[in-house]
Amino acid sequence: MSLIKRTELPAQLKQLEQTAIDGECIQIYLFFGERFLCREAADSLEEHLLSGSGGVVNTIDGDTEDSSKTLGQLMNFSLLPGTQIFRVTDSRLFHSKVVAATIWKKVIQAHDAKKDTACCKHLLSFLSIAGLGADDQLHEISASQWDKLFAFAKPTESLEWTTDLLKNISLPKNKSNTADIAGRYVEAFKKGVPPNNILLLTAEAVDKRKQLFTYIKKKVWLLTVPCRY
Repeated sequence: MSLIKRTELPAQLKQLEQTAIDGECIQIYLFFGERFLCREAADSLEEHLLSGSGGVVNTIDGDTEDSSKTLGQLMNFSLLPGTQIFRVTDSRLFHSKVVAATIWKKVIQAHDAKKDTACCKHLLSFLSIAGLGADDQLHEISASQWDKLFAFAKPTESLEWTTDLLKNISLPKNKSNTADIAGRYVEAFKKGVPPNNILLLTAEAVDKRKQLFTYIKKKVWLLTVPCRY
């Protein structure tokens, strides 16, 4: 399915009703773009998916998510009736150094606004692009290595504040490799997930070259909505 605009979503939801009647099941959705608009679109889809037989929504924060755990839950057959939606907000599965500069801007914006929790979340997302964690110190990374890891020039100002900030957070600090886990999601959908399970992803920044993005766009009947007017 090609990309659709947010304003086209109501008509697309009606088409989904016919899809269900025909026995086809769409099990993965991606909303990307402005965060608030993505949330609105995802709310509409969630309401639509639960309007028939009901079900359960498992809400997951992508900034602190263990993607391996989510995948395991997605592959399990539930004893509960109805649709099982796994809704991941701010998914990191489509992150790469292509979007690193965009995420870094969010780090700086949150830092300047003294929003420490938001800043920490963005920092962890930024670090995860390079397979780093909260114990890795950004200020010790050389300019050449920074450019290799994140594909933009290292800021000239001191970054020791990032280390100090991350020392005091209570968020999960595990390192993650989004490339590896995204590949596992691809394999899972190739094999097939339980019929009542649905993965609903939202993300502000996505690298459209990522393996998972290209796979679900080509191989799976996917509703992908750029959440911009």
